Amino acid sequence: MGGDVLASSIIEKLNAIPNLKKNIGMTFAGTYSKKYFPGTTSESMAEGGWKSIIDKNNMKVIKTLTLPTVWTFDQPIDTPYIFSKFN
Repeated sequence: MGGDVLASSIIEKLNAIPNLKKNIGMTFAGTYSKKYFPGTTSESMAEGGWKSIIDKNNMKVIKTLTLPTVWTFDQPIDTPYIFSKFN
């Protein structure tokens, strides 16, 4: 997977830009599939699996939009897109 590493790296680089207005955000494509969460808990699945990164970086979820999954045939559950912004 590795999406969490990529997202963390992007957020780190954004935070390193001086005078960058914090009126920016990110959209995360998540999942509700339990196969991606070891020891599945409601906490680990919150925000489509992105809750820890969102919380760690003091971001605010604006809206979650759930759409049918079309990127893989082994994913029978819809895909949440989590729209967030920096506080």
